[in-house]
Amino acid sequence: MKHAITFVAGLVPAFLLAAGLAGAAEMTAGEKQLYDAAKKEGSVTWYVSQTTTEFADGMCGLFKKKYAGVECNVVRASGQVIFQRLMQELQAKAVQGDLMSTNDDGQMLQLKEQGALAQFAPENLKDMVPELRALADKENYWITSGVSPLVIAYNTKLVTEAEAPKNWTDLVDPKWKGQVAIGHPSFSGSVGLWTILMNDLYGWDFFTKIEKNKPQIGRSVADGHNLVASGNARWRWRRCL
Repeated sequence: MKHAITFVAGLVPAFLLAAGLAGAAEMTAGEKQLYDAAKKEGSVTWYVSQTTTEFADGMCGLFKKKYAGVECNVVRASGQVIFQRLMQELQAKAVQGDLMSTNDDGQMLQLKEQGALAQFAPENLKDMVPELRALADKENYWITSGVSPLVIAYNTKLVTEAEAPKNWTDLVDPKWKGQVAIGHPSFSGSVGLWTILMNDLYGWDFFTKIEKNKPQIGRSVADGHNLVASGNARWRWRRCL
């Protein structure tokens, strides 16, 4: 049976974006101070769930090019897995990650309540899109670097525009049995948030009906991408970047 549906979602640390976009631009005094301090430590470790491994590695490559002498290490996993790892490190008082990039801002609220976050306002914060700045923590414990709407995506070679579902509830139609690919809320922060919203909108009966269509359930929100692109899935719920 060909599968055809899934969905994807995610946030990128502001300092990594700055490294990629600024290129070889001259450092400000504040940036130079941070750079000198970072060189003494030697490396930065980035826990990330909101991007693909390839994208995160690319950003780290740009970071190392701009800030020579500071290694950039990526630990990429699904949102809930990253968060669980960080919570275990906090409990053991042996945190390995320097920053965390997540697609679930609820995790940031919990970390802030635990006193696990440091305040930081990058110099280029003033240049951020006003709408995103408004979504950030007012005390600068975290910054919203992106918004990722979840939408339904489909393989146009297997599904016509006329056939395509117009609403989430269309996916419970028996004709899509065995043709839907999704992530798992226990692993993916994005899927977790989506699950809460669907329950609020349609009740748990929505998931009972979806289950009857035997969806292929992965871990990350991005797992369904290759299934749909390859024709092994017709539908996926996808994050728009």
